[in-house]
Amino acid sequence: MTPNRSLAPAARPLTVWLLDAGPLLVGLLLILAKFALLAGRFAEGQGLALLIVLASSFSALLASLLVMFPRLARVAALLVVNLVVATAALADAVHLRVFGNAIALAEVAYAHQLLTVVSSVRQLLQPADALYYLDVVTALVVTPLYVRACRRVPSLGPLQHVGVAAILLLAGIVSVVPLAKTVGRDTTIYQAVRDRFSLEPAPEAIGAPQREKVLAFLREHRARERSPLFGAASRKNVIVISAESLSAYPLGLVVEGQAIMPRFSAFARESLSFTAFYDQTGSGGTSDGEFITLHSLHPVRSGAVAFLYPQTEFRGLPAILVGHGYTTVSACGAAADFWNMQTTHRRLGFQKSHFADSFQITERINGWLADAPFFDQVVPRLASERTPFMAFLLSSSNHHPFALPAPHRTLRLGSLEGTDLGDYLHTVHYFDEAFGQFVDRLRATRLLDESVVVVYGDHKGYLADERQLATLLGLSSSRPEDLWLERKRVPLVVRLPRGAHAGRRSEAAGHLDIAPTVLSLLGIAEDGVMLGRDLTKPGDSLVVFRDGSFADGQHHLIRRGLRSSCFESKTGRAVDCDALEPKLARSLDQLQTSDFIIQGNLIPLLLGGLRDRL
Repeated sequence: MTPNRSLAPAARPLTVWLLDAGPLLVGLLLILAKFALLAGRFAEGQGLALLIVLASSFSALLASLLVMFPRLARVAALLVVNLVVATAALADAVHLRVFGNAIALAEVAYAHQLLTVVSSVRQLLQPADALYYLDVVTALVVTPLYVRACRRVPSLGPLQHVGVAAILLLAGIVSVVPLAKTVGRDTTIYQAVRDRFSLEPAPEAIGAPQREKVLAFLREHRARERSPLFGAASRKNVIVISAESLSAYPLGLVVEGQAIMPRFSAFARESLSFTAFYDQTGSGGTSDGEFITLHSLHPVRSGAVAFLYPQTEFRGLPAILVGHGYTTVSACGAAADFWNMQTTHRRLGFQKSHFADSFQITERINGWLADAPFFDQVVPRLASERTPFMAFLLSSSNHHPFALPAPHRTLRLGSLEGTDLGDYLHTVHYFDEAFGQFVDRLRATRLLDESVVVVYGDHKGYLADERQLATLLGLSSSRPEDLWLERKRVPLVVRLPRGAHAGRRSEAAGHLDIAPTVLSLLGIAEDGVMLGRDLTKPGDSLVVFRDGSFADGQHHLIRRGLRSSCFESKTGRAVDCDALEPKLARSLDQLQTSDFIIQGNLIPLLLGGLRDRL
């Protein structure tokens, strides 16, 4: 194509360089800005600066490749890369609103589940999120003008392209190399990047040294004495209810003169009720809650065991009870492929499972069978089971986006009406009514007093705006740790037959402790590999969270990014984190032990050839 002769000779070189380098520089700066935004979500201070420089180096290296492309191909490649980075930044922002942390690469394994929660994702989006794509849309608008200009102005020559590419490549390498020593010394940066971008180690990475460390930890952890309540519910049925997104604060909460959870609160009064029970899930949500509760092991660092380790052999609560003559059954109003339940429940030890296709779907709430008809249809099935049985029931109506049909919205919430928190309280109240009717039916069939009934919140209720909750609960904005802890609290109530041994327990506890507690009440000496403890006997409380934070009943250590805050549980007075270093070391040992067990598929070994060494 003949160049435009109307351009002045002095202007032509500048025009050529602008058309060749302009889009490249602007596009890379925009990509760099989004990389910096992503880096800022899991690093700060020096770590953030280092990561941004690394992103700059990557951008320079990318530019050295793109500059060799023809103009239009270069612009197209920049648009694609920019679109991918913008989508990653938006996905990260949405993940941050729900889970409070950055998205991890391992979570891509179950990204297909977004199709089942489209309404939830839609509600989490905000108008300002369109800004992530503003530059992409602008580029698409001006691209036709750029194409016309390119047809009139020649491109740089091959030698000039090679020269520019060499300069950019050198700049990228020079800026990266000096960082290697600094990053190598900063373990917090390594940990943040590893947690986010690595997949879990392959099983063959767990060798003899790791097995010895697991054995040493388990030997120290093994219970020496039995609880006074050991065998208090021997040979009784077990009914475990995983209550979707149920936080602890709605229990006893009164809004506009109305109790949010009257039926559940009444049930808790005739049960062992644990008031300092914490959510120990990671990014796996309900799947994590299920795994921790039934196995007494931690979730993996990122992703979900249900997808990353579906073939690993475990021996949790259901499998142990099968070995002691129990019938085991699970039920959920969601589809069997949700969280890969059709595979994991079978491997958990459930002899039969009932999913959505085995129920009459009379009403859906938030995409799944509503809790009231779910519980209504479950009771006759339980009544027909051979005893003793263990039933694991997963409720679902209290799921984000908490979209409850108008006929069920019976509360008057005043200024909270129409807010995220108000919608959550409505769905919690609906669960409370459905649960109360379930208890009535258990009582009518005489199952209630022949069973240990365990109800726990599978994870906290996800709220996009937590300021309303802080106001409702009277929490100070100057102490964000209080809100963090309140959001971590979920309920655990354990009702023994005829309400025996009911009372409130205030020791720190978590999901890991449910299975050992149930086994103790049934009079079954622990014959699995469990990291939790029996909550019915005095002991050293240590609740470890997946990020390394912990609570021990006296102190809390909360890790936020690369920093930690430490304070007394009762007074809230700040303490020196160095004083809690031994507990932190124990916490990290517990997490590492759990990781080794899962990644190395060590359960068969620990219950087989290595058992005599425990």
